[in-house]
Amino acid sequence: MPMSIDIVEGALGLLPGTSEPRDQLPEVSSMPPTPSEAGELNVLNPQKDPNMGHHQLRASCIEYQMCNSSSYMDTPIDDNHGQYQMALQFGSGCVRFKRRQWSGNETRRSVPKVVANRSAIGRKEHKVKPASIITDITQRRRYLYKIVKSISTSVYNPYNRTPEVTHLIPSNAPSTPAPRPPEHTNLNMAPLSFETQISQALAENIHPGVVLRAKTKGGRLDYTKAIGPWDTRTIFPMMSMTKLLTSIAAAQAIEQGLITLETDITPYLPTLAAQPILTGFDPDDGKPMLKQRQNTITFRHLLTHSYGQTYTLMDTHLTGRYVRQFGAGEVVAIDGTRSVEETFDVPLLCEPGEAWVYGPGLDWAGLVIEKVSGVTLEEFMAVHIFAPLGIKDMTFFPGRRPGMVERIAGLSVRDEGTGRAVPAPSEMIIVNPAQVKYCQGGGGLFASIDDYLKVVESLLEDDEKLLRKKTAEELLFQSQLHIKREMKLNPWVVGWTPEPTEGYTWSLAGLLTPAGKGHRGKGFLQWGGMYNSSWFIDREAGLTGLFGTCLMPSADAQIEELMKVYELGLYEQLTA
Repeated sequence: MPMSIDIVEGALGLLPGTSEPRDQLPEVSSMPPTPSEAGELNVLNPQKDPNMGHHQLRASCIEYQMCNSSSYMDTPIDDNHGQYQMALQFGSGCVRFKRRQWSGNETRRSVPKVVANRSAIGRKEHKVKPASIITDITQRRRYLYKIVKSISTSVYNPYNRTPEVTHLIPSNAPSTPAPRPPEHTNLNMAPLSFETQISQALAENIHPGVVLRAKTKGGRLDYTKAIGPWDTRTIFPMMSMTKLLTSIAAAQAIEQGLITLETDITPYLPTLAAQPILTGFDPDDGKPMLKQRQNTITFRHLLTHSYGQTYTLMDTHLTGRYVRQFGAGEVVAIDGTRSVEETFDVPLLCEPGEAWVYGPGLDWAGLVIEKVSGVTLEEFMAVHIFAPLGIKDMTFFPGRRPGMVERIAGLSVRDEGTGRAVPAPSEMIIVNPAQVKYCQGGGGLFASIDDYLKVVESLLEDDEKLLRKKTAEELLFQSQLHIKREMKLNPWVVGWTPEPTEGYTWSLAGLLTPAGKGHRGKGFLQWGGMYNSSWFIDREAGLTGLFGTCLMPSADAQIEELMKVYELGLYEQLTA
C-alpha cells in the first residue's frame, strides 16, 4: 500500500486571487495561532538506500511529488523503532513528525504526519513568492508553500533504531573550504598596530594562530584578518561560546510561549531537581556532607548561572573531590559522548537564586528546550537560528558533515617550561568530533568564525531575524540575574574584563556591563570559550568583534592581552 502524507496543519496563506484572507489559519489546539505573511516548509522524500535496502527520510525539494491531494510516497516505513521527530523549516516555526498507525494488513507500518508549531511564524523576512500549491487533504483548501531544498536531514536507520541528524547543508556541498577570504574589507590602510603585535606573538609561538572578524552597524567597517595557518572558514570548537546560541534558542522558546523564565524545571529535569547541596566533607570519615535543596530551580536560574552547580574543573575543592571520590558526573568539562544527565550528575554548591556560580546551566537549558519543543537542540537551532541567518558551518556533530572534521583547528597548549604554544598531547584533547553523540548547549558547537559573526551581527543590527526587538533588548541586553549576593568575576573568565571587577552582571546571553566602562558603551555584552576564543557586542558604539584561536590553558593571560589590544584597536578605527 502506498504511503500518503497528510498535510493537516500549516497554512501559510492562500493563493492570490482567492476570496479567503491570507492571514486566516486553521486552529491548532496546542499552540496559540499567529497570523502569517508566508513562510517556508521542508517536505520529506523517502529515498532508497541501495546499501541498506531500506528507505531513509531526507529533507529535499520534492515539488514534483507534493503538488496536490493525490500525491503519494510509495513505500511505508518500519514502525519498530518507535516514535521519531524531526524539525524542518516552517517560517520560524517548528515541524514535528509523529507516528500514525496504518490499518488492515499494514498495522506494523506508520507514516509521518506533519504537525506545525506556528507560534513564531509571521515575521516579514520569511515572506516568499508562490512556489507550489498543496491541497490540505483534511479541509480541501489550497495553501501556499515554498518547497525548500535540504536545510536539514534526519535519517532513520532501521538497524540501530536511532534517529540521527546528519547534514544541515546539501549533501553535494563542497567538503573543502573555499579560498582564503579577502582581508581588510572596507579598509584601505597599512597593517594596524594590533595586527603587528599579534603577528609578532605568532612568530614567538605565543599563540598557534588567530582569526579576527569585526563589523560596525550598517557595515561601514567590515574587518577580516587571519594571522597564522587558519582562516575565517576554519572550524573552531566553540566551547562556551556555544552558550550564546543556546541562550538565543531559549529566548525564542520563551517568545513562542513554550516556557517562561520562572518555570520550575523539575518536570523536565528530574535528575537535576533531585540533586542535594554539597556543603563540605566530614573531617573524620571523609564522607560528603549533603543537605536537601529548599528553593525551586527555575529556567532563569539555569540561563543566568544562579542555580548553584559548577564545573568540576573550576571547583576542585568540593565538586572535583566529590567526582574523584564517587566516580560520578563529569571527568572533563564536555566530551559529547555522554548525555547531559550523565555528564553533570553532581551536587549543587548553594541554593538556587543565592549566588552566581558559573557552570553547566546552559547544557541543562538546552535539554529543557528539547523537552518543550519536541526536537533536538541541533534541529531547533537549524530552524530558528541557522536557516534565518544562512549559517552552514555550525553544528554539534561535525563528524556527520563530509569534510568538516578535517577543517577543525588543532588544539595547542602553552608549554610550562618555555611558554611557547605547542600541539596538545592526545590526553588533553577532551572532544573527539567524530564521537559526539549529544547536543550540549553549554559548549558543544563547532563553527566557523564567519558563521558565528552572522549571529553577533544580527544582534548588533537588531534585525529581528532571531528575536523581536523587545525580546532581544530585555532578555539579552539587560540584567536578568536575580541573586542575593553581589556578582564577582573569577580569574578564569575568558576575554578582557577591564578593572575594577565591579559593575558586571549577567543577561541571558553573557557578561553584561550595564553602565559601560571606558570606551565600552552601555549594555556591552561579551563572553568566550575554554579555548580562548571570545566575542563582544557593543550596541551603543555600533560594533561587534570576534577573536578566534584554539589554545589551553583557559583564560590565558598572554591571549587576554592580545584580545585587549585588538579591541582597543577596533575602537580607534571608529573615530579614525
